[in-house]
Amino acid sequence: MPRRPTPDPYRFTHRLGPGCFACDRDHRGGLRLRFRRDGDGPRGSVRARTILPARFTGPPGLVHGGVIATALDEAMTKVTAALGIFALTAGLEVEFLRPLPVGSRVDVFGRPTSRKGRVLRQESWLADQHGNVVARGTSTFVIPRREVAEKIVASLRAALKRRTSRNGSAR
Repeated sequence: MPRRPTPDPYRFTHRLGPGCFACDRDHRGGLRLRFRRDGDGPRGSVRARTILPARFTGPPGLVHGGVIATALDEAMTKVTAALGIFALTAGLEVEFLRPLPVGSRVDVFGRPTSRKGRVLRQESWLADQHGNVVARGTSTFVIPRREVAEKIVASLRAALKRRTSRNGSAR
């Protein structure tokens, strides 16, 4: 099947973000989320599965709301990546629907909802192992102007190069 053309001029690979709390596999205290395309949703939809251990405790026995918000934001960030677009979070709204015990296996989903010019809107949700939606998020992302995008990508590449030279590989 032929590959679809990139819908935006700013190609971005999310492996450029060394040190990312949400998705860097090498971040010892991080979420280490590994998203993949979700074939059940519209183009650009993503999903990840993980277990949220006790290090993410907020109220006793429950996952911290900030960790849940981070997972939702990261899902929406990966939506832009799945669409081949480099965009930055401009706004994020989270609705917490029920408490989530630490140690829970969760699925995090994200999908695009609209685009108007340089502004994209996404939604995400986090479901527990029983399929109950625990939290929902909506976001506004903005595609930066070319000169801003180039500076950001250059700094991310430099950070990746420093990390590679320290570790011997880019993982």
